[in-house]
Amino acid sequence: MTLEQLRIFIAVAEREHVTQAAAYLNLTQSATSAAVAALEERHAVRLFDRVGR
Repeated sequence: MTLEQLRIFIAVAEREHVTQAAAYLNLTQSATSAAVAALEERHAVRLFDRVGR
C-alpha cells in the first residue's frame, strides 16, 4: 500500500463517493477507482459496496 493509495482510500471513505473524492483530490474518477481496485486486489478484500446509479 502506498501513501497515495491510502490518501485516496480515506477520501473515498469520507465522501462515500468515488467521483466526489476524485474531484477533491484533483484526480480522474478512473484513477481513483483504479487505486481502490488495486488495494482490493492486493489484499483480496472488497473495501466498498458499489451501488449503481
